[in-house]
Amino acid sequence: DRIVYVRHSAGAWVAAFDRRYKLVISGLDQPWLYDLEKDPDELVNYFGREGYDEHFIRLRNELIAQMKKFKETALTEKKLRYE
Repeated sequence: DRIVYVRHSAGAWVAAFDRRYKLVISGLDQPWLYDLEKDPDELVNYFGREGYDEHFIRLRNELIAQMKKFKETALTEKKLRYE
């Protein structure tokens, strides 16, 4: 599955998503992991829930790789919380 990388224009948050899952990372809150099949309205955070770690890690790793590729300052300045 293809993973898409999206960022807020001011760098307040970044996201990576595929057909089923969406990961949103900001500097203000814990990561948000959505299961778009179970929760298409994106109301429930599945971050840290049993059975979702592999999806978080896969999307987080791709997100970090894309941020490095595009020299995203939010990553280098440690403005994002992704642990």
